[in-house]
Order: sequence, then C-alpha cells, then structure tokens
Amino acid sequence: MMFPLFKQDNYNFVGNRKLAKMSKAKPNLYQNNIFVEGKTDDDAVYEECFDTDDQSDYEDVSPVAKRNPPDINIAHNMPKNQPIQEDNSQSKKMHIQLRLLVFISCFVITLLVSNVVTFITTKDKFSEKKTNLTPCTGLNCLNGGSCEVLNGTFHCSCDSGFSGRLCEEEVGPCFSNPCFNFGSCRASCNTYTCYCPNGTKGSRCQDVLHKIITSPGYPSNYNDSMNRIWIIDVGLANTVRITFTHFQLENTFDFVKIYNGQSTTCGSLANYTGTINPTELTSTGRYMSILFTTDGSGTDVGFRAVIYKITNLIL
Repeated sequence: MMFPLFKQDNYNFVGNRKLAKMSKAKPNLYQNNIFVEGKTDDDAVYEECFDTDDQSDYEDVSPVAKRNPPDINIAHNMPKNQPIQEDNSQSKKMHIQLRLLVFISCFVITLLVSNVVTFITTKDKFSEKKTNLTPCTGLNCLNGGSCEVLNGTFHCSCDSGFSGRLCEEEVGPCFSNPCFNFGSCRASCNTYTCYCPNGTKGSRCQDVLHKIITSPGYPSNYNDSMNRIWIIDVGLANTVRITFTHFQLENTFDFVKIYNGQSTTCGSLANYTGTINPTELTSTGRYMSILFTTDGSGTDVGFRAVIYKITNLIL
C-alpha cells in the first residue's frame, strides 16, 4: 500500500502558483518503506514544487495521507503558558507547607500556655504540702511503733519486744537489758528474771549495798544505858532502804527507832523492840536516821541491818 508523504511544516504553501502546480503533479511515493521516484510527465513541475531540501525532510516522517496531516505534538507547538502552570503548582506546595508550619506553631504555643496555667494554679498547693512535710511524713513504724522527730530526723519509738530502725526486729524481754548494776537477765516466755551480783538486790538489782550497821558488840550482847544514832546519806536523787537480817532486843526496855530524814525531829518510820522480824523500810529522800537506846539493866544480842542505796530509775 502506498501513502503520499508531505512534510508537516510545508503543508501550507505560500502562493497560488505552487498550489496549482501541486494539483497537477504526481508526488514521489514510499513503497514498502522505500522511496520510489514518481513516473509522470510532469517531473519538472514536481521538482519545482519540491526542492531537494524539502525531500530530505520526508525521509524522517512516517507515511501519512497528504490531505490529512497527523496530529503530532511538537515541542515548539507547546502552549506558552506552561511555565505559569508550573509556577502555580510550586505556589500551592509552598502554601501547604506554610499552613502546616502555622498549625505546628499554634499547637506548640497552646501546649506552652496550658503548662504555664497549670503550673500557676497548682504551685500554691504544692507549696502548702511541702511546708507540712516532716521527716515522719509517709513513714510508718512497724509493730505498733510511733514516729518522732529528733534532731531533724525521724526516730521510731518501739513497743516492748521490738527494736530496729523501723521496729521491724522482734526481740525478747531481755533485749533492753532491764537489770541494773551488772545484773544478768534471763528470759522466760514473755517475762524476765534478774540475777543480781553481790552487794545488790531488788527485782532489777536496783538496790546497791551502801553499808551494814550492827548494835555495839554484835553478835555479843550490847551494853546498858546506850544512846547511839546513825545518819544515812545515799546522795542526791537516791533513797535509803533498810533491811534487818537479825533483831533481838530486851523487850519493852531497849528500842530501835527509824526516822525519815537526817535528824530525829523528822517523821518517824518505825519503833522496834523485842525479838520480832522488822519489815523492810524505805525513806522518801536521800537521808535516814537510826536511833538505838537501852535501859540501865538487862541486855541481849542486838541487831544487824543492811543499808541499800536505791537508784530512782524507772523500774
């Protein structure tokens, strides 16, 4: 099949003369993609219409109909407003980026303002709580212990049988060493017993031997017509306790009198005679006075008394 071939740029010719000659000319043809020179009597007219330069342009174009030129997009036929469209596209992109930037900025500003408002409204509450805080705040002493502030720090005061920084350790009744004057403690169930060294006595070995007094000549008989006084002083914050280990006087004639103070003018605590076993007596202060008197006839063995200094501690 053969198609007439014309260069698109030369489709519109100028001048009626060439158009008239082209209507009579028989154009060159491509047959099977091979250029074939036309066989007509009007070769001279055809060559006049198509010069050599025009013919070279047809070799680069696919064969198409002469009177129906193809709709081919050529670079120089592109619309002149294309750069404007590209500028509009870039402008839209920049507009979107600007909107995103404005949105992020508003979000950050809102977040900052919210945090500032929250801080202002809550700082007074935090300050109030802080002023009420003590070393014992939020601290629970265990096993019934109570928290106390000592020297700027907390201290747990533990119930009996517990110890440790938070009263977490369970201990026996001897843990606090309740025996005085080097007495030894032995626990039994929930109680204890103090075994006192020589020279001490009492449930917690709190009585310390101060001195021992006897009637003159003891254990032999005392003399007639005697008047002897002992004034006991065990020092400040202590009291006096007297215990008789032996007592044997002439009944109703010889006497031992005990006074609650440093003279016989102080209050009387007891008046003993005969062969009785006197009860244990304790002064209310640091002094105790002991007076021994006999008549002019008849004597006996006399007495022996042990004086203790009592340390006034919590027993």
